[in-house]
Amino acid sequence: QSQGQAGSGITYSITLPVGVPSRVHLPLIARGKPTQVTESGTVVFDGSKFVAGAAQGVVAAALAADELSVVVETQSGSYSFATSLPK
Repeated sequence: QSQGQAGSGITYSITLPVGVPSRVHLPLIARGKPTQVTESGTVVFDGSKFVAGAAQGVVAAALAADELSVVVETQSGSYSFATSLPK
């Protein structure tokens, strides 16, 4: 796992072994601000809802109950997530 800054957001590289699904918590850009999540440049969470079928292996995404992060559910594999303000 690694992370780095990308413009106004952060990028996260995650690799999960075969047979290991995951819930990844990606912090919001700022509390109360909608946050867009992309996987390898493809929008999977548009700031308010999951974009089904947009990226292989990404099975769900939603705002966490505490409203501090977006929770992305994945299958095993390698992912490059990035957070930003919606365009």
